[in-house]
Amino acid sequence: MDIRKLSHQYYEKLRAIYRRANKRTGGVLGITRDAFQRFAKASGAEASASLAYYALFSIFPMILAFIAVGSYFLQREVVQTQLLNAITTIVPNSEEVINLNIARVFELRGSVGIFAVVTLIWSATSVFNILALHINLAFPDANLPNFLHRRLIALFLILALAGLFILSLATSALSEVIPVINIQINGSALHETAFWQIISLSVPVGIKFLLFWGIYMWVPTVRVRRRAALIGGLIAAVAWELVTNGFTWYLSSGFANYQVVYGSFGAIVAFMFWIYLTGMITLFGAYLTSAIQRSLKNKPDARE
Repeated sequence: MDIRKLSHQYYEKLRAIYRRANKRTGGVLGITRDAFQRFAKASGAEASASLAYYALFSIFPMILAFIAVGSYFLQREVVQTQLLNAITTIVPNSEEVINLNIARVFELRGSVGIFAVVTLIWSATSVFNILALHINLAFPDANLPNFLHRRLIALFLILALAGLFILSLATSALSEVIPVINIQINGSALHETAFWQIISLSVPVGIKFLLFWGIYMWVPTVRVRRRAALIGGLIAAVAWELVTNGFTWYLSSGFANYQVVYGSFGAIVAFMFWIYLTGMITLFGAYLTSAIQRSLKNKPDARE
């Protein structure tokens, strides 16, 4: 039998199996396949690497700006401690890279004036400027925002991060207060119940979900369906939580020893690699949201 004909028969069989599986999953396989194909075609991995590069230059000005603004309302040491604790909780292996450098910068420059805060915020918008561009590239109908528009989007994302940081502080304070006031439910302390354990585990994912949902909903210059942004944001938030926990375990397991290969730059390399993974998740979530959006457009009866 002709090998070419035989391979064609197997190919058609596989296509038939794929169509049946896609139909049974309600089009989920087709949406995922579309997202992966367009993400690869747009060189999503390379775009994520550029995000990691810009993030390295943006994260320190952003942290300094947050601390400087927060110090107008609270003591700088309090703001700095809370902010860096939150960052080291979210970003694995970041204490060595961030804490010591930020403390050293404040020792050298002292107080930060209003003009310095503005310049810090402008520097911090660089990574979000690039992010806004690539998020819009995921939506074929989107008009690419100009330079000023991208900077405004970047400023919006920084304000959103500040708001989520405040929300994170509020939830952390609540989690510390609950055991102290010792609320009883059916004879058991609230903080010892399964309900509270579920809530405490879901809150970090919920905060990340709000961030991704906002990015996929409002950063594109086209109207994004609420359902598409919700699904894309939820999948990205769960993936980010899993990757962060997995990367934290990997760094503490002994399998990874960046110090051996990169020496004193090991912590920075690990930090950039985590940002690279975060960029991959964020950009793929955008392409997934775009694929869901097109799928919903093809269904006349689809509702928000």
